[in-house]
Amino acid sequence: MSDALIRLDQALVQQFSGELWSEVRETVAAGQLAALAARDGGADLGLCLAMQRTLSVLSRRQDLLEREAFAGDRARSRHPDDEQAATAWIDAEYAAAAAGFNGLADELSFAEGRLPQTSYLLVELLFGQQRDDEAGQALARGLALWPDDTGLHEQAQAWSGVLLSPEHLLNQLERRVDVFDITDADFAGIALETISVLQTAMGKARYADQEYALAGLHFDRASRALQRVRSMPRQWGQDELDYREADALVNAAYSYMGLALAQWKPDRADETGALAAEACEKALTDALRTIPGHADASEAVLWLGESLMKKGDDTAVTHGDVAQMRDLYGRMAKRFDNAVWWNNFAFWCRETGSAAEGRGELDEAHKLYEASYDAYQHTIALAPDNARYVNDTGLMLLYHLHRDLDVAQELFERAWKLGADVCENPFVEDDVHDFNFEAYCDAMLNLSRLHLEREDLAAADEVMALLLELAPQRPDVRMTEAEIRNARAPAATNEPG
Repeated sequence: MSDALIRLDQALVQQFSGELWSEVRETVAAGQLAALAARDGGADLGLCLAMQRTLSVLSRRQDLLEREAFAGDRARSRHPDDEQAATAWIDAEYAAAAAGFNGLADELSFAEGRLPQTSYLLVELLFGQQRDDEAGQALARGLALWPDDTGLHEQAQAWSGVLLSPEHLLNQLERRVDVFDITDADFAGIALETISVLQTAMGKARYADQEYALAGLHFDRASRALQRVRSMPRQWGQDELDYREADALVNAAYSYMGLALAQWKPDRADETGALAAEACEKALTDALRTIPGHADASEAVLWLGESLMKKGDDTAVTHGDVAQMRDLYGRMAKRFDNAVWWNNFAFWCRETGSAAEGRGELDEAHKLYEASYDAYQHTIALAPDNARYVNDTGLMLLYHLHRDLDVAQELFERAWKLGADVCENPFVEDDVHDFNFEAYCDAMLNLSRLHLEREDLAAADEVMALLLELAPQRPDVRMTEAEIRNARAPAATNEPG
């Protein structure tokens, strides 16, 4: 019996092994299983007959698959000069194969309940013929009888996106998983993996229906199932667990932000929206702790920042909205020491500092300018070759803090060289070239203005002459050139006539 079961498992996995299929067909033709049952005496005849039928259906399914696979070749052989007839012949072959698959599924249903392999094959046949509801029911029945069967769990995971009623299967597994945890961790591990996949599928369906609160709940439950399975024997390796958990958390974050935006649409100050945004930030933080630098989570942080500021309507942004975005970047930068988030925090500290200065709140403005400069220093420590970041660090000293001009000069000269070196590379992509060109032209302009601030007109002129060759049409360049020219003009004197 054990040899026959092994052969059946192999046949289910290796459907296109010619040598194996010869063995299967011989077993079916010779009725060896029934003879084996009689010889063993104590063997369950019903079990053997179920195995015999399963092998028979599996063998005939292979014949139908081959019929489909070679339908085109046979059609062209039969009708080499008549494309229409060949197409009609192929359609007829596919229709006959479909009828055959449906017949096999109906036949196999009579043998269901004795072997997990039978349930596995039945589910495959039903899903293959788009009989999704019946397939889901057969899968649930199979897992109820064999909750530890790897093949059935793999089916539940593979077909999770098309199950018409995943709630039934999910509830069935969740009811039993605590018992598995106590009696056999092997069962609990694979069940929790399947639960996480089903919860994720349900979350995606809820998100598509804009039921954001429910979607977030499903994704959160998927993440919790994956956290729980880490301490158990399981099918998935550590990397796959990390990926799936981070993915579930990012999906949860998008769901919570969808809820927040829906709440903010009528009322930007809605408290539920604020709580949902906090849940979004926590989910992204957890995702990035699971997989540092996770690309989707990192991108979602930027989306969260923009959403906190605009709240679905960029025409009604307040100072408080901008501050919320700014502080998000500050928190994420401090948690993960990420150059992009340090830069964003620095930029928005600078912008909100300028706004505070415009309102006459000079102490608040100075505090924000210092925070901006500190954040820019973190930024260029992490990304020392970014010309834009280096330039912007220097401009904080020149235009806002009005100190350490020697340091500012070094930063502008460094940004100039960094950007120019990139632009001199003939193989650099256009967008990278343009980004660096603008950055180092800005650095040259700032350097020229720094020399003007110091009344070193010769140095200011020297830099400006080079800049005019590069960007003669920039209004700010022309304006600075005029300021240098005016500073060189002799002061007008009023002498008595």
